[in-house]
Amino acid sequence: MSFIVQPNSKESQSNSSKFKVNSCESMLIARKNNYDLIDIPSSGPYNAMYIKCQAINLVINKIKKSEISHIHDYILDENSVTYLPKQIALITSSSRYKSLMADQKLKTINDVNHIINIKQLNNNTISFSNDNASRQKISILAKGDFNHDAIEDIMLSVSNSVIGGSYTSYYLYILTKTEKDGDWIVLDEYPNN
Repeated sequence: MSFIVQPNSKESQSNSSKFKVNSCESMLIARKNNYDLIDIPSSGPYNAMYIKCQAINLVINKIKKSEISHIHDYILDENSVTYLPKQIALITSSSRYKSLMADQKLKTINDVNHIINIKQLNNNTISFSNDNASRQKISILAKGDFNHDAIEDIMLSVSNSVIGGSYTSYYLYILTKTEKDGDWIVLDEYPNN
């Protein structure tokens, strides 16, 4: 599969060259240099490829062995998924997203969207729908020290869709806990919201 991208600056589009993305290396170069996809209907597969490539890149180049873990035995299940941070909640409106992120009373995904119809696919993957007619699938991809503070972090992939619609989005999150019963802390998000 390959995609054609170009710089996203409107001034440079008229006299810039297009770039072909057909590997993780070319994908990461395109994203780093702010290239945008030309064929918008291909954005779902393009974004899914970016998340996979970014995950591989982080695991190969950034992850270290942790010395301390507050999440060693963590699995995704009906209970644990409701305590994931609010940043993971599917919000399709940019203005609503900003408002929800600014609301300090909201801490978890379940505070933002009431989770229903949970399906446990395995210890690393769960899918569910929520009260805003959307569906999310969350998978644990890796555990290790991504930010080099000696504390174990977790990498999650999140795929989002709207039930009965064509909206899809894909994200990668790096989370940590600095104490066993503490709240999740979002260390990184790809792409950034």
